Amino acid sequence: MDEVAGEGSDRRTRRDLIWNLVPVLLLAVVGLGMKLLIGRPEWWGKAALGVFNLVTISWLAFSVLGAFGLQYAVLRAVAEDPDDRDRVAAVVAGALIPAVVLAAAATGLYLLLRGVFGALQGPEVAEGMLWVAPGLFCFAVNKLLFGVVNACLLVVAWVRSRSDRRALIGCALPAGLAMLAFLAAGLIV
Repeated sequence: MDEVAGEGSDRRTRRDLIWNLVPVLLLAVVGLGMKLLIGRPEWWGKAALGVFNLVTISWLAFSVLGAFGLQYAVLRAVAEDPDDRDRVAAVVAGALIPAVVLAAAATGLYLLLRGVFGALQGPEVAEGMLWVAPGLFCFAVNKLLFGVVNACLLVVAWVRSRSDRRALIGCALPAGLAMLAFLAAGLIV
């Protein structure tokens, strides 16, 4: 009986692993495509790609501060008994308050340091940081909630939602570029 259960568990682990690799592949393709399009001379060029990379690096560093690793604690706590709805609700409610506070603090610090980054890297980087700051707050809270979904053994749903987000970015980028091209050509006023 245990062998049969073990085989099913192995199959499930392989399936979940494959599903976890799908968003990584999408991230690689979309990320590379974005960088190639941003760096094209007829679009924005090398300077804009440099600003994009600097803003992305700063955002990634502060996103780690904003999440503060709470998603791992929630993942472990919920995974211990995902069927106990009252316990899951208590863990999530108890984690959301510090997650929101930490995310707000990291976002506030990020915004406060815009001037320093701007002085070191240029005003375009400071402006880019202002544009991405709301995403920093949302990222930390989102990471915590995805940990809950993952702990409830809904790995396929969790991975699909991650893949959908990256696919939407991949679809939105060409649409945004087309809109900018129309704006530049004067076809949209």
